[in-house]
Amino acid sequence: MPYLSLRNLNTLTGVCLKPLGCIRNYSQSSSQEVVKIPKLLTPIGLAQPPLDSSYAVNNKQSKLTAGQRQDKILREMRGSIVQDISEVQEKKGKLFYAPPRVFKKESSLWMYNFEGKSLSKEKVDLYKNCLGKPFILLLFGNSYGENQCKQWITGIDKVTDFPVFFFNVQSNILKYFLTRMFSGSIKRSLPSKESWNNYVIALNRRLRYPEIQWNNRLVGNVFLLDESCKIRWAATGFPTEKELTEFHAACEFLKSQSNKE
Repeated sequence: MPYLSLRNLNTLTGVCLKPLGCIRNYSQSSSQEVVKIPKLLTPIGLAQPPLDSSYAVNNKQSKLTAGQRQDKILREMRGSIVQDISEVQEKKGKLFYAPPRVFKKESSLWMYNFEGKSLSKEKVDLYKNCLGKPFILLLFGNSYGENQCKQWITGIDKVTDFPVFFFNVQSNILKYFLTRMFSGSIKRSLPSKESWNNYVIALNRRLRYPEIQWNNRLVGNVFLLDESCKIRWAATGFPTEKELTEFHAACEFLKSQSNKE
């Protein structure tokens, strides 16, 4: 990456790190207004399954010079981060409350076909590698969102044997490059080497995913998917005690349904 100069790397680092500092101190926000957070009551996802990579990462580069491409990335990051920080502060990191029960299979919708490379350096395609058995998908793009997601799966092995996939999705090539460069620290944060196969670093230039209610890249989302990658349950932000109970019940229900089929 010849256009990744030290000056611009420092600029990028400032853009990336300052928002996380703001988020960590969101409780000190001067706004005292109570914001009503909606509950997710209807299925979310894509109306049709992504049978090819049309919903996955688009690796084609636009015909811009290296400097123009980098400036465009930095402008997009600044604009989206300001908006995301404001929403996180306003709603304290929670964009919706999880549904009380799983969505019916016939009315459930499909997940995006995220793809990337695992910490074991293997290519992982959600629809090629995860079909056939229900699983838990953690979707995030920074350490704040990752910490939110991890709170949902604390002690999950006592509830279900569903595999857990971590998808660390970056919205531009520079953030993707930096994330992969520091993958060693990510490996050390995982319980075992076996977990490396299920931790995927992905690149997708979209900043918003309204179909799956992931409209804030600073927040982590949790999904319970069935054997066909349909979204049967979803959550966001840090879990409440009630949501954790509902999440465990959703896992147990989906497990019982899977055993019948």
